[in-house]
Amino acid sequence: MEILSQISQLNKTGAVIKKPNVGIIIRSFNRGGAEVLIREMFDNKRFNEATGICDLIILDSKRLELLKDLKNVNYYIINIFSSPLLSFFIEYRKLYKLLKLKQYDVLHVHLPNAAIILRLLKFLMPKLRLVYSEHNIVDSYKKITYLLSGLTYYKDNHTIFVSREVEACVNRHRKSSFYNYKNGSVIINGINVHKFYSTDKNNGHYTKNYLTVGTVVSFRKAKRLDRWVETAAAVRGKYPLLNIKFILAGIGPEKAAIDEMILQKKLTDYIEMPGLVINTPEIYNKLDIFLMTSEFEGLPVALLEAMSCACVPVISNVGGIRDLDFDDFGYKYESFDADILANVIADYYTNKSKVIAERNKARKFIVENNSLEKQVEGYLNIYKNVMDNS
Repeated sequence: MEILSQISQLNKTGAVIKKPNVGIIIRSFNRGGAEVLIREMFDNKRFNEATGICDLIILDSKRLELLKDLKNVNYYIINIFSSPLLSFFIEYRKLYKLLKLKQYDVLHVHLPNAAIILRLLKFLMPKLRLVYSEHNIVDSYKKITYLLSGLTYYKDNHTIFVSREVEACVNRHRKSSFYNYKNGSVIINGINVHKFYSTDKNNGHYTKNYLTVGTVVSFRKAKRLDRWVETAAAVRGKYPLLNIKFILAGIGPEKAAIDEMILQKKLTDYIEMPGLVINTPEIYNKLDIFLMTSEFEGLPVALLEAMSCACVPVISNVGGIRDLDFDDFGYKYESFDADILANVIADYYTNKSKVIAERNKARKFIVENNSLEKQVEGYLNIYKNVMDNS
């Protein structure tokens, strides 16, 4: 069977095309943007056909929420981050032994904590080929993560930046021995545009007598959900007669504080909070406007998913969002002002034809610029180049 498989992979010159054996490594597998992207990659036909073995290696046993979504995927849990200190080296040795046994052609590492672990391991295993995806603005990292990541950046064979803004941020910090990457490429995050699609919203009609504004988000400080709530309060205060609904979906460490803020502003009957949402397209398909008030972002996957589901973006123009080059639909703001955002939302309420036109433009933009297929091809080309040049 192996011989037949190799014969089927002959290129036009008659040479055997080797499918790379890939290990994808990340600290956790919860519902973050990077984790969701990995889940979608494993489900992508082109990615599966072009790779040989493709395993998932998780370094924290306490954060495994998305594992149940994976089918026919080999995964390994090396409990480096959530093990007691005395067990750290035991778990580290397990990772060493696994990588030595599996002999992956490429290790694709996501997010800084996992990358630091693999870069340190490369001192013991210098033949490891590391591809690292930088998903965030490095300014946002905790100080120890920022320092350790910067000092070990040079160990990667190739660095992938999820946006030009992420690349520019790393370059601002780059020195001879700090954030000094060998090779770098910008590969914009992509999503499954067939999965994130709304038949109802793309039919060119608007049959509701209300407007729905919402988001699906991790309740973290960087998301500035206090501003999100302030915007909802401003809409209600300035336009109490407009039939506008707000949906704030998600969970996270800041949820208790946001719950308290909503209670104080007497918005509990105005903002629907469904909590953790497994089937996110179900929420996106309810929304007319995707409201995002983040202080910084790499390139938010939730925004791409929402736009693919024909949601009009009303968003802070920060981080990798600046790489989304559109100006004929939606609204990007540079400086937060709840009253201005309330006016923007009210304008959409009174102009349903504008909503119809712009949600179709949002969908078209993602299909043309941020499909998962483009991201997959970019990854596969990098894997090949790393294998050929090391």
